[in-house]
Amino acid sequence: LVERLVARPGIVIVFGPSQSGKSWAVGNAMNDLVHGGGCFAGIEDCQIRPLVTKYGGDPDVVLWVYGSEDTAARIESRMRTSHYNGPHSFKATTPRTLLTATPPVGIMLGSPAGNLWLTQIIEQTHATIIVLDTISSLTAGAIDMSKGEHVGPFMGFLAGIRDGGGGRVIFLLAHSRKSGSDPKAQAASKADGLLGSGMWRALADAVIQIDAMDGQTGSVWVRSIKAKDIADPGPIPPVQVTLESPSARFRRLQEIADYVEATGALSADDGGKVLEIQPAKWKQYRLKTQENLLALGYPLLRGEWKRKVIR
Repeated sequence: LVERLVARPGIVIVFGPSQSGKSWAVGNAMNDLVHGGGCFAGIEDCQIRPLVTKYGGDPDVVLWVYGSEDTAARIESRMRTSHYNGPHSFKATTPRTLLTATPPVGIMLGSPAGNLWLTQIIEQTHATIIVLDTISSLTAGAIDMSKGEHVGPFMGFLAGIRDGGGGRVIFLLAHSRKSGSDPKAQAASKADGLLGSGMWRALADAVIQIDAMDGQTGSVWVRSIKAKDIADPGPIPPVQVTLESPSARFRRLQEIADYVEATGALSADDGGKVLEIQPAKWKQYRLKTQENLLALGYPLLRGEWKRKVIR
């Protein structure tokens, strides 16, 4: 479905801080899917494969299921903004390819009534791509996201939907948990800790993290934590992207590469290359922390930034 990230069929968890762009990233991808393709979160080598294959005679349909955090008007407005600012803005949306729904009042997914409602609406709409936004708001009171004995049966229920035919893919959007101020706790709280239970990652087919940079959710890291059934994903390092507010579209940040090319800020060091960036330039090029540079392949070596591969 998404090269190097998501195989089909599958259960995909996309998690990160509130307001980090999870809904926009997945929403843009869904729009691009039904209109002819694109790339996930502006990452060129993560191409989205259009929904052109038909299963059982029925065309693919995206069903966006939202909880108490959103409204139908907000979801539809987001989809319109995504479409009109995307690469397929000149194309009309085929009717009944992008649908929205929310459970009846008092019905939560994870409960017998909620699971029955979801099963029935998927059958009614013939949906093959299902987005649950967010999983916490849709299951509140029915399951405890931090308890494996709750998560396991719910993921088993979703696996049944996934395997029900039609190459279904289910996206679960989840807020990451706060890791606190203890550096040790922060370092150990990624993935399983942020999701609340290791069962989420263990039972998912793909896990994608969208993590705020320096607390700024307009610019984020996109990380592939798990990509099951991908034939040869290759290494996917954290990719730095930014969400353009007016267009609600992501673009990959190229400031570091542009800076290197423009200034030639390289010098020899034991056969390697050292990238020398003046502190005054850090803000301009979004180089605010050591972690940012480390994630982009500039490990700290004797107090200098050394890039292993220049090109």
